[in-house]
Amino acid sequence: MEGVKPSIFYLVFNMAPLKLRVCILILVFAIGTSSVIILYLIADKVNHHANNFLRLIPPHAISKKETWNVPSNSFRITGITDDNIYLYHILFTDNMLKYNIAKKDTTFIKWHLKGNEKMKFNSERVFIDSTNFYIMDGGTSTIFKGDVFNWEAQKIRFNQLKFSEAKPLPDSTFLFRNFDRRTGFQIGKTFRMDSLKFTSKLLEMQNNEPLSTDGMFHYDTTLSRIIYLYYYRNQFICVDKDLNLLYRGKTIDTTSIAKIKTRKRTVNGEISMASPPLTINKMSCVGGGYLFVNSALLANNENKKLFDSNNVIDVYNLVNGKYKLSFYLSSHSGEKMKEFRVHNKMLIVLYDHYLIRYKLNQAYFHD
Repeated sequence: MEGVKPSIFYLVFNMAPLKLRVCILILVFAIGTSSVIILYLIADKVNHHANNFLRLIPPHAISKKETWNVPSNSFRITGITDDNIYLYHILFTDNMLKYNIAKKDTTFIKWHLKGNEKMKFNSERVFIDSTNFYIMDGGTSTIFKGDVFNWEAQKIRFNQLKFSEAKPLPDSTFLFRNFDRRTGFQIGKTFRMDSLKFTSKLLEMQNNEPLSTDGMFHYDTTLSRIIYLYYYRNQFICVDKDLNLLYRGKTIDTTSIAKIKTRKRTVNGEISMASPPLTINKMSCVGGGYLFVNSALLANNENKKLFDSNNVIDVYNLVNGKYKLSFYLSSHSGEKMKEFRVHNKMLIVLYDHYLIRYKLNQAYFHD
């Protein structure tokens, strides 16, 4: 074409021998093809990291041992010892059931307050820790403590402290969870009966949403560590008994930002969900130095039908927060798991009308 000068590459290419020109074309094609492949692999790796995760599901991680009948779907697990499993009724909390593991029998229990004191509870919870039991009600700022031999509880006062949840610790101190409308949930601990410490530095709020800090907290007696697992993101924290941060861990899914939207009532300032949130971690417990998480998300290497018909449990080593393995908890007589706990190499699972004890395979859950 007149007025258009050929490029130097064009002139050199045409002056080169035929074999050299063929080699140049092959090299250019190879470079172009390799670039496309490399870009594809990079994109695939990013996509896999952002949207997919894998589960390791070894065989025979748990084995079923005993099954008991539960008279009502209103019972919840309140405590486990080496010998007994305790349930309490969520509507009539002074009504309890004791399941003896060795004898395989069931006993009805009814606790009472010292001096037959009458107390109007608001949102009480019952906990059993070894030989002691506790009635905790954050709405009325009251905690009662008794022993499991006479089932009589006496009031402990905490200066009108309001709390949304509380847990007893083996050293006669308590863990608390409270909600602040500006910063979200906080965790606190009593160091003496008259000394309470709350901290807002451990739980991290996202997108200026206080409810993004909502979650579950536990105490692992094996390692003497406090664990807080978020509901709506793939994160948990591990702190010592003095509320000092040890590390921030991550669950195996990739949801790092809570997908929630809240609204605030102008009259009383209450905060509530504007739409159903995406729950990542549905239930959890700790035991033997491990964190057990009932995940709501399907892994990339799972069968959807199998996932939907079972409850998947992901296990993390609390020494370092690393993922270890996963296993399935199947439905029982058409009922899906409602609650689960781990104690002394036992996995206790509560359904609406059944209580099942599993044994953890020590080939995977060794000390």
